[in-house]
Formats: sequence, structure tokens, C-alpha cells
Amino acid sequence: MKNGWTKYLVGVLVTLTLFVAMPFMASSIVANDKEARARDKEIEKELITRHEKNRDRMEIFCAKQQEINDKLSIGLVEIKADLKYIKQQVGHN
Repeated sequence: MKNGWTKYLVGVLVTLTLFVAMPFMASSIVANDKEARARDKEIEKELITRHEKNRDRMEIFCAKQQEINDKLSIGLVEIKADLKYIKQQVGHN
């Protein structure tokens, strides 16, 4: 007779525990998931902002590099013209 009541009480306790613990665990998981999604969105916004800033910096860098390359090209053309003139002058003397 003792075993019957013990099994019954254990069954009731297990059932109550499941009915109380499962919703609590489920709500905890949902809350954690919402927090994780909010965190992920913040991280995504930060990454997009960084990407846009880096893209803008790269565009500025490329524009400056192109400006330097253009100046170097002009300088090289001028040097070649000067060398050609010097060769002509040396050749005539």
C-alpha cells in the first residue's frame, strides 16, 4: 500500500513539475531568443555602418591615389620632353 501512494505522489510531483517548469523554460527560451535577435540586429547595424564608412574612406583614398598618379604621369611626360630637348641641344653642339 505504501508503494502505491509513493508512486502516486511521485507521479503528481513529476506532472506538476513538468506543467510548471516547461512553460517557464519555454518563456525563458523565447525571451533569450528575442534578446539574441535584438543583439544580432544591433551588430548588423554596426557592421553596415562600419562597411559604409570603410567604403567611403576607400573611395577617398582611391581618388587621392588617382590624383597622385595623374600628377606623376604629367611629371614623367615633362621629364621625357626635357630629356628630349637636352638630347637635341647636346646633339647640335
